[in-house]
Amino acid sequence: MADSSHPFEDLVARTRAGSQGAARSLMARYRTRVYRVVRRRLPTVLRRKFDSGDFFQMVWASMLKNPSQLRHFKQSRAFGTYLAAVAANKVKMEIRRRFCLQKHNMIREVPLRDDELQLVAKDPRPSQVLSACDQLSRELEVHPAYYRRVLEMRVAGLTTREIAANLGLDNGAVRRALRTLMNAVKS
Repeated sequence: MADSSHPFEDLVARTRAGSQGAARSLMARYRTRVYRVVRRRLPTVLRRKFDSGDFFQMVWASMLKNPSQLRHFKQSRAFGTYLAAVAANKVKMEIRRRFCLQKHNMIREVPLRDDELQLVAKDPRPSQVLSACDQLSRELEVHPAYYRRVLEMRVAGLTTREIAANLGLDNGAVRRALRTLMNAVKS
């Protein structure tokens, strides 16, 4: 999409005046040169994090932030050399940022091991809940009637002492009943 019909000076003047079309034409004209510099300078390990297009955008963002600096360029070749230097600088800064500074240092990155990934929810599946309910019902049929009342009160939020006081039982009997029911559900 390079617009070679317009001379360099005309594109620069129109870009400085705020023409987005002229800016796009300039960008298209120098795209391959900037990409080439970025691809040569960008280390392989950083290619997983950045695309050449990211740096291309950084170069043009810094260039278009202050379009008055374009007045210094009278020749197309000098402008291309300048953009190549800016691209090389952007890559160098990112290398320094990713390998020397502490905050974004890639050397400090450690990949997660498979055993560290918790991909399955810790909550039981519906089928497990249903199975536990069935098991608990069977267990309640085998044990004394107060086991059901102990379980209902515990689910309601009462402590073992409160349950024992309400049912007229020993605190240890309540704990045994709860332990027996829990063991039945776990197995």
